[in-house]
Amino acid sequence: MRLPAGVRTQRIGRATIAALASHLDFVADVIRRYGTLRAWAAAVHEKTFTGRGEAYLVEGADGPWVVRPARRGGAVASVLGDRYVRIGAARPFREMSTSASARERGVATPEVVCCAVYDGGLFYRADVTTRYIRDGIDLATLSLGPAKEAEAKRIEAWRAAGRLVRDAAAAGLLHPDLNLRNVLITQSADGVRAHVLDLDRSVVRTRPRPRDAERMTDRLHRSRRKLEAAAGESVGVAALDAFEGALSG
Repeated sequence: MRLPAGVRTQRIGRATIAALASHLDFVADVIRRYGTLRAWAAAVHEKTFTGRGEAYLVEGADGPWVVRPARRGGAVASVLGDRYVRIGAARPFREMSTSASARERGVATPEVVCCAVYDGGLFYRADVTTRYIRDGIDLATLSLGPAKEAEAKRIEAWRAAGRLVRDAAAAGLLHPDLNLRNVLITQSADGVRAHVLDLDRSVVRTRPRPRDAERMTDRLHRSRRKLEAAAGESVGVAALDAFEGALSG
């Protein structure tokens, strides 16, 4: 599998690392000292994030990075945990390539700066590291619960999410697990923007398929309904109308 331009690989013990060439020495030194990226991050992190397992905010070679141990979801996770069967290209390397392709096509998603795969016989474990998006809040936290934003901000966030799904599908990106926690919302002088996270199972098609926007929308709404039921409240009709308007616009 071809890695993005500017990425280099190196083998250190049982670890195979792939990193931007300018960061390879830094990442290699981390692996030599700590054994894994996750061990380094757990030791030096500034903040943790929860989702499908923990992720760690650390100071990387050129600014803040987020280190995320690769973890499965669903029923398979109860059997294999964070192990992956060694078949084909390792999932983190595929994610690095997918993320680069999506970014080249204009999809807002954080750059994967490095990843590492750790041999374990028939299985492997892995870590993925992306650039940190400052001042971002995931769509779930923003929309529901004690930390939710005011209605006007929720409406703009959902409008941005609609644009994200529309643009991702037009670029050929299919994210099969698009949920409220992997849509990150930021606000700046340029306006409100949505970013898509965790492309570990995503693909970028040569030719976009119109059905993919519907698939991602359905998955996002399944996530929304589940979180609404748990919170005992609704995102709101106005926010959902804004999403649909941007999606079809």
